Amino acid sequence: MAPSGRLAEQYVLGLGSGSSGHTLGQIRSGVALFQKLEDHYPGTFDRDVAALLEQEGDLLFSLEQMDTALDIYCKAEMFWQNRAAKEKAHLKDHEKVAGCLRNISRCCHNLKQYQDELEADQSIINLYHKLPDNDPIISKHLAQSLVTLGTDLSNLGHHEDALQVDKEAVDLYQKSMLTDPSITRNFAWSLLNLGIDLRQMGLHQDTLRADQEAVEIARKVVKTDPSAITCLAWSLHCLGVDCSNLGQHESALCTAEEVVEILETDPTGTRALAGSLFHLGFKLRSLGRHIEGLKANEEATGLCRRITETDPKGLASLAGCLKDLGLDLDAVGRDQDAVQAGEEAAKILQEFPNRTVEVELCLRITQKILVEHLRVVDRHEDTLHIDKEADEILRKLGETNPSTALQ
Repeated sequence: MAPSGRLAEQYVLGLGSGSSGHTLGQIRSGVALFQKLEDHYPGTFDRDVAALLEQEGDLLFSLEQMDTALDIYCKAEMFWQNRAAKEKAHLKDHEKVAGCLRNISRCCHNLKQYQDELEADQSIINLYHKLPDNDPIISKHLAQSLVTLGTDLSNLGHHEDALQVDKEAVDLYQKSMLTDPSITRNFAWSLLNLGIDLRQMGLHQDTLRADQEAVEIARKVVKTDPSAITCLAWSLHCLGVDCSNLGQHESALCTAEEVVEILETDPTGTRALAGSLFHLGFKLRSLGRHIEGLKANEEATGLCRRITETDPKGLASLAGCLKDLGLDLDAVGRDQDAVQAGEEAAKILQEFPNRTVEVELCLRITQKILVEHLRVVDRHEDTLHIDKEADEILRKLGETNPSTALQ
């Protein structure tokens, strides 16, 4: 019997519409069926079993059943690994292994198993390094995987290792662009990732050069591909951070203003625009331009309110905007309005459904700023109460997270 590998695809196409639970049951029945066939005809239906396992994993992932999805993806990977280990294995078999490893990495990330995520992404790199390096598709996928691995290492604080991986990704993209101009945008993103780790290591001049190159590349890409506007906006944002770190505050302000101008033309970028206005407000306030900073923060706050109407995840950003709005209102003499903004920010954080360490620290900072607003309007009793509450938050955090006691 000749190997098919397409029977699973036909099986999936034949599944009727129904609930997720019903579809999951049908896929599992298919896995059991093809597993029995594979047991009787070894090496004939293994692709079908693996493909259906991936379908099962994808559905479980969409249902946010991460632990089970991870287990299923690992089973699928074993099937593809066995095929890839054969003497006449196809390149597609190796790509399937890489695909399963990516899915395993995604699950590990969502489960906060960051070391396992790192190991999965490192396995992808090891796999691609064993394949022909003259294949443009392999080179492209290797570069993408290097960027992911660099991010993993950076998130775990391994910035020196991340830097070496970032450099390899940049070099590979630069070479690949000679034959595939479509990846130019990816090259810009790889430069930004490189900049992140250079910045973490305090190499600000090198970071500036990397981000300047990313901006230059992104500007060229946007001329022919307007969808690259996000890449340009983020490149400019990173460049602004570099300018600030080097004391070039006016240049940093100019980049922040350009980011806002760019994102105002993108109807789908409400969240990004809110963040850029918040950042612009901070830049203006640091230069003592409080009236302009107030205007930017009012716009950012308004956008965040709109976002939270449909997405409660935006509440943390709204609280941050209100906190900074209070600072600007205080600076222009609108004391009661500053108190109102500060109280609303604190209330949002106090009612947060998941009071993580980060949320608790934000609440403490917000309360300390609110205390200063309250002193200005002579609400001394409230000042004492909130100040005591802020100190109590820090005390409790210090018991479980000693590092927070220094903040």
